[in-house]
Amino acid sequence: MTIVSQGFTGIPAVLLVIACVLIMWWRLGMLEAIFMAATGVLSPIANLFKLIIEQPRPPATLANIITPFGGLGFPSGHAFFAAMVLGMLIYFILKNISLPAVRVLLISVLIFIILLVGYSRVYLGDHWVSEVVESYIIAGGFLLLLTAFYEYRKAIKARQKSGSR
Repeated sequence: MTIVSQGFTGIPAVLLVIACVLIMWWRLGMLEAIFMAATGVLSPIANLFKLIIEQPRPPATLANIITPFGGLGFPSGHAFFAAMVLGMLIYFILKNISLPAVRVLLISVLIFIILLVGYSRVYLGDHWVSEVVESYIIAGGFLLLLTAFYEYRKAIKARQKSGSR
């Protein structure tokens, strides 16, 4: 579970976002790459929530903590990041992959990873289940805003393209 959590923080997280951005740019275009990058850039906003809410992490007396982790608990930055980045990937898969078997497979794997990251945070004693679920909800709200803005930009781009002919 430690390895799962470590894959969604620090350098591995940055590399994941860079890889996703490059793939989006290569396969879909610059606009999609920009929105993919936005999920990574917005992920540290979880830290702002931590500073505002100041929710402590589960104490060692109530949770079987493997390695005590300092700092604040709400929201789970790992779960928030996983939901943001992998959630945007799910969105682009839904929009761009038409083969049902491939769509279902890719989306199932990504959802499993998102849930596994959240489970790892609870398993390691770093967060309560409620903190992870709330992180997913907040990330979902940000994804709704991002995807709505993406659709808006896409519509503007299509209108400009059809108007220039």
